Amino acid sequence: MQLKPLDKKAKKHIIAHYITALKNWCFQILSRFRLMYNAKYRELYHIIQDLEINGNKMSIREQMLLSNFLKCYNKSLEEIMIPRSDIKAIKLPLTLDKLKSIITHTYHTRILVYENNLDTILGFVHIRDLLPILLDDKNFTLNSILRQPIIAAQSMKVLDLLSVMQRKKTYISIVVDEYGGTDGIVTTEDVIEKIFDGIDQEDSSYFDARPEFIYQVVDQQTIITSARVRIETLEKAIGIQLKQEEDECNTIGGLVLTRIGHMPSVGFVVNINKNIQAEIVDATPRILKQIKLTIQDYEKSNIL
Repeated sequence: MQLKPLDKKAKKHIIAHYITALKNWCFQILSRFRLMYNAKYRELYHIIQDLEINGNKMSIREQMLLSNFLKCYNKSLEEIMIPRSDIKAIKLPLTLDKLKSIITHTYHTRILVYENNLDTILGFVHIRDLLPILLDDKNFTLNSILRQPIIAAQSMKVLDLLSVMQRKKTYISIVVDEYGGTDGIVTTEDVIEKIFDGIDQEDSSYFDARPEFIYQVVDQQTIITSARVRIETLEKAIGIQLKQEEDECNTIGGLVLTRIGHMPSVGFVVNINKNIQAEIVDATPRILKQIKLTIQDYEKSNIL
């Protein structure tokens, strides 16, 4: 007998069930060892050792799933969201010709629609809702196909959002700042990708209990970092304060822009403070990508 392929509803049900099962499995492991969800790699390494001693050997994939789950539990949306500068959306008016162009050229199934700018996102359109309209080639009203996303704060935890998405059956969220402006977006795919990140790479060094470096050390005085790295992350890594009390920014890229006051080109150099010099290594006309930091008094740092 030939089996029928699963419909979309069945697939979503299976995915939701699998995620719930994964969460329950992780909770059981953590509860068994009386660990909080902010467990570190070193603690996780001891968990795995204890399990193996008791005959409950975990595969590399299971170890990586548990590790990724722990990391996601403590992550805020601000850490995994697609930033505002990378959001793909369309502006009103939404015409039939524009819809046809969207279906032809986009790989996304959900398309955000905004009125004046990204702070006035009205909702999103799902590709499958467009097909009947295009087939009939008839007039339509935006309200008939517009869906509402979830609105979430930057500080909301990743797995909390995933639970809300499952409950509301809405798989895209707008992340807003304290003033209600659009800061970024998070989709279900983004969250699942974080949980299952790297599970096909069966590398035991994954659990070396070492911190994840998000910059490249060039020498004792120089590092190259992504512009999106949070300032406090770099401050802890190099042991030098970068941000002043009056600086209202979170990333090293934002700090550079605060110092300069305009969008710099590649090669532009600015002093962050008396100890740190920043040079733009990679950038587009609108986005900073990579920054080289040079430490003037490297004896005060702990970069290496």
